Amino acid sequence: QYTFPGECVTIQSLASNSILVFATAASSASNPSGGESNGQISGYCILTPPNGMYPNWSSSKWNCKSSPDNYGNVDARYNNQAICAFLDGSVRLQSVEELRNMSLWSRNAAMQHNPNYMVPPPVRSGGRL
Repeated sequence: QYTFPGECVTIQSLASNSILVFATAASSASNPSGGESNGQISGYCILTPPNGMYPNWSSSKWNCKSSPDNYGNVDARYNNQAICAFLDGSVRLQSVEELRNMSLWSRNAAMQHNPNYMVPPPVRSGGRL
């Protein structure tokens, strides 16, 4: 089940641009004893777009010391670029700055050609929150 099904693309014909499927990712490694992070785990299964209902990524420019956690788990470890796979089957290197374009992440952003698109809050119908 998707939280925002209207933003998702399952077939290329639903979007006018190539939609990101996955990118090189990483996450901070937690210390099993509960202490501070002990590094980074290369590879991760969840990426978060730069904008949800609010901006999710750090506004700072990516550098080799940046934590992928501050950029939706995208890890630009290849000369400050991430390897990205797209729904159309292409694979490209993209910088974190290029990946800030919401048209790569959201069906609606792609259809509107809106790189700064913000995901609207879900519509609630009756009942309790």
